[in-house]
Amino acid sequence: MSRNTRRFGLETLGVALASLWVVSCAVEKYKVLDRSPFAGDAGGGGQAGTTNEGSGGADSAGSPGAGGEAGVPGGGSTALGGATAVGGAGAGAGGEISGGAPGTGGELTAGAAGSGGAQAGSGGDAASAGSAGDGPGAGGTAGAAGLATTVGGSTGTGGSAGTAGAGVGGTAGTSVGGLAGTAGSGVGGFVGTAGAGAGGVAGAAGSAGHAGDTGADALDDLIGAICDWEFRCCDSGELDYRLSPFIASVQSCRDTFVQELHESVQTDNPYVSGSATELLGTLAYTLNLDRVTVNEAGVAECIAEYESKPCHSTPAESARCVAPTIPGTGACALQNLVDPALQVDDPCTLALTEGNGNDVECPAGSTCLAYNARDNPNGYDACIARGVDSEACEYDSDCEYDYYCSSSACLAKGDVNDACSFNSPSNPAPNDEDAACKTGLRCNPITLTCVPNCAEGYVCDSDSECPEGQSCAPLTVGGESSSFHVCRALGTTAADRCDDHADCVEDGYCNFGTCAPDHAIGDACAAQERCAAGSFCDLATIGSDGNTRTPSGLCHALLMTGEPCYPSAPDLDYPNGCAPSAPECVWDSNESRFECTGSRLPNGSDCRAPSGGHLIGDHECQSGLCEVVGGNGTPVCTGGASLGDDCDDDVTDAVAPVDLRCGAGLYCLPLTHQCVARADPGGDCEDPNIASSPNDDLCKNGSCVSQWDDLMCTDEPVPESAGGTAITCDGA
Repeated sequence: MSRNTRRFGLETLGVALASLWVVSCAVEKYKVLDRSPFAGDAGGGGQAGTTNEGSGGADSAGSPGAGGEAGVPGGGSTALGGATAVGGAGAGAGGEISGGAPGTGGELTAGAAGSGGAQAGSGGDAASAGSAGDGPGAGGTAGAAGLATTVGGSTGTGGSAGTAGAGVGGTAGTSVGGLAGTAGSGVGGFVGTAGAGAGGVAGAAGSAGHAGDTGADALDDLIGAICDWEFRCCDSGELDYRLSPFIASVQSCRDTFVQELHESVQTDNPYVSGSATELLGTLAYTLNLDRVTVNEAGVAECIAEYESKPCHSTPAESARCVAPTIPGTGACALQNLVDPALQVDDPCTLALTEGNGNDVECPAGSTCLAYNARDNPNGYDACIARGVDSEACEYDSDCEYDYYCSSSACLAKGDVNDACSFNSPSNPAPNDEDAACKTGLRCNPITLTCVPNCAEGYVCDSDSECPEGQSCAPLTVGGESSSFHVCRALGTTAADRCDDHADCVEDGYCNFGTCAPDHAIGDACAAQERCAAGSFCDLATIGSDGNTRTPSGLCHALLMTGEPCYPSAPDLDYPNGCAPSAPECVWDSNESRFECTGSRLPNGSDCRAPSGGHLIGDHECQSGLCEVVGGNGTPVCTGGASLGDDCDDDVTDAVAPVDLRCGAGLYCLPLTHQCVARADPGGDCEDPNIASSPNDDLCKNGSCVSQWDDLMCTDEPVPESAGGTAITCDGA
């Protein structure tokens, strides 16, 4: 058993009795988890050991206590055997424990009677004893009380189920009835309706393990592989936010999440980012090992994928899919890691119901429905049968995964190139299908066929869902022109619809909804994308002399090194006109103009003062700061104020002492006007002027939240302008 079973190795009667109390607690734990075994499940068998013969006479056991109360059908309550009847202490001829009257000199202490229940109890059946002082009586019969279950890595043989009202047998001297050799007491099984309890534990316990389940061990290794990726790719601050400051190593990460998988009763995931909110969190807080069978081969595939998984990198802006994929498939899909272990009407986990793939816990032909669902009569979340081929239905939800309801019968959804239809043929809408397509396919409203993702004609939401050379472009269906987008080759003419320049070929642009060829040099333009390669659209409102100007609105050839250019600024959205070989437009104090060059200016270089309210000088400087530093009023490139220095945002202040804007990685506090350090991900971002208040400006990534009982910067990427790489967990 997995999460809720504990290994008992009991040496004495006192420990045996204590174990019954532990089992009672375990029962309550099942109730809390809503993981109670369903009707008919047998309790765990004992571990195998050797039988030692008694050295005394055939002391007979005490009268059997009454059997425990049978569990409520379907409710998973435990049927516990009656309290142990302790046998006499006298000695006689050597023999095994018998089920008769107490031996000579023995004092019988009868166990308290439990409420009579059918077929419940611990320990083997008592055989008939000889009279006191005679030869050995027969020992209890060893049989299989329901299913034998692995405990601590070894399988024991349960004793035969007792007859109604039978409890734990008496002991010879201080031994517990039904025990072979030095074993501890047997524990009654978790019983449903009149199910048989498990037999007594026999012999010394084997080595401890996770219920002896090699499949669960494989999941432990997968958790370790995911933790290894996190520590390989994320820096310490990112890890503090993603995994908490309390997890400091791969091993502690593995131990924490393995413990959550096997032992914890917590189902609310406290993590908010990264792997712990994805597969790692699902394994720890959602997966119930009592309800699935681990697919070790699938787990090995997922481990291999994580071991070779690269750290995050910036995807190309034009990244496209490579081949069709089906949701719920892949090496690390939960459906590849585990198989359903439940039956219809068994309790199940709603979070693992069908979605991107079939149910994880419920068998094919059923799905997990909420306790209050229309078709669930059980009063708890349960696996409920769903219709398949031609079975009766009223709604799509009455049918199995990848089936739909049509004309009161469940039909299989369409495969690639199969016919499909919409509920409103004259006015179709995305995802409003009648004859639907299987998961991963969508119905094309023009061809009315099922099309896979990453293929031409697929109804898409973004360019990334389309293969190379295609885009997710608008499609006109009937008189409607905005609802549908499909993967389509890049447009070349006015017959090709578009809503973005990326929908058109490289030497074209989107001209008010249709593709058009780029404009030649000298042609009028209204956007940079409309000019042909090697040219730019002159939209600059500040000239090369730093003064305001009226743009020409024409396509102009790109400017080379040393040619006058048009300075830009953070709030000015137009090209500076410089060619890629000399991309920077900086002030040349000798020529008194802006010119194209290959790099920005170092600190101490003259830069241009603000013009028309625009900070055009900042774009000239490597530091990104152009300010008046001395009393002469001349702006220069500067590294800005240092940590702890006074600061302000007045870039034209020439009155000594001059306060600068804070340098890279620093922030000027509004009330104290001092530079403080901006924090990396995972760092403290509590506003020093306002207790217990988050301040986004104190984070290099501009994102501060309350997490792990503290105010900390999130793991959002730090932009390059703040000294980061603009990537989270990039391995740097």
